[in-house]
Amino acid sequence: MNFNTSFTGRDLLRIRLDALDPNRFNAPVTGTNMTRLAFDRTNDNDLDIGKFFYRFPVGDRLTLHIDAARGAYQANVSSTFNPGLASPISGVVSRFGRFNPIYYQGALGTGITGVYDIAPNLAFSAGYLSRAPGSNNPNDGGLFGSGYTALAQLDYRPTETWGLGLVYARSYYPSGNVAVSAGTGSRLSNAPFGGNVATSANHFGVQSTVKLGRANLSGWAGLSLATAESDRGLVDEGDDATLLNWAVTLGLPNLGGQGNLGGLVVGNPPRVLSNDGGADEDDATWHLEAFYRYRVNQNISLIPGFFVLINPENSSANDTIWVGSFRTVFEF
Repeated sequence: MNFNTSFTGRDLLRIRLDALDPNRFNAPVTGTNMTRLAFDRTNDNDLDIGKFFYRFPVGDRLTLHIDAARGAYQANVSSTFNPGLASPISGVVSRFGRFNPIYYQGALGTGITGVYDIAPNLAFSAGYLSRAPGSNNPNDGGLFGSGYTALAQLDYRPTETWGLGLVYARSYYPSGNVAVSAGTGSRLSNAPFGGNVATSANHFGVQSTVKLGRANLSGWAGLSLATAESDRGLVDEGDDATLLNWAVTLGLPNLGGQGNLGGLVVGNPPRVLSNDGGADEDDATWHLEAFYRYRVNQNISLIPGFFVLINPENSSANDTIWVGSFRTVFEF
């Protein structure tokens, strides 16, 4: 349920109420979070606030976005460079296939994001999202005493058919709330030093999209440099871990009819390349995905799709996992 109010035509106040209970294809079900779907939030059908923000212009070039509940950078920055496929409802099947996982950093937080149009083909986005601490340890406080992510992005579009984005994020994860790969990679990549070791990370991303006729060819690469912020067991404060992910996507708008969309994704979800404080991962998971959105009419779409994980959890010892999906989307 959405409540939207526009005061001047350029500003927007939105409050969304959710009552959700979807099946979650995460680690307890499949043994890995790499099988997570694009939309899998659940609150056991208890009504709560799913989104609460206020967006408004400041002059002609700056727009501010204030998140009071469940903020997310993918909804705030100028672009995620994966047109059509990034939608959690009518886009790709998987969580990983939507966009560079760097945009999930700071998700569900409160804070502010600004987008400044430097020039017609150049935009700068910057924001800060904070989450409540994940433990009662007073030493686990990050900036302002909680987990947080500060993000900056430069969006350059030299032509109408090509866009390039450079993005950096600085994150702090309190003990008990570590999510370096934002639930898109292996369990080790999500917490390379263990879930009870406070961790910080510098995330770097480059992504691009180019329009080739009617098709959109997009892709990204993400590098995360994580650091242990406390001692625990074999982990020493200051230990470092390096993580990598990448993907290439193909979107085919109006495939077979107006409003339809075909999509393909291939890539490697986040994995640990090196780790001073523990194990690393020699094998890479291959993520292969396809879906098709068939628009029955203006209000109804049918979306079959599937994705395959070869070497899930970045281990060749694991069997290949297939995930199939069929969605019926009603839009009014």
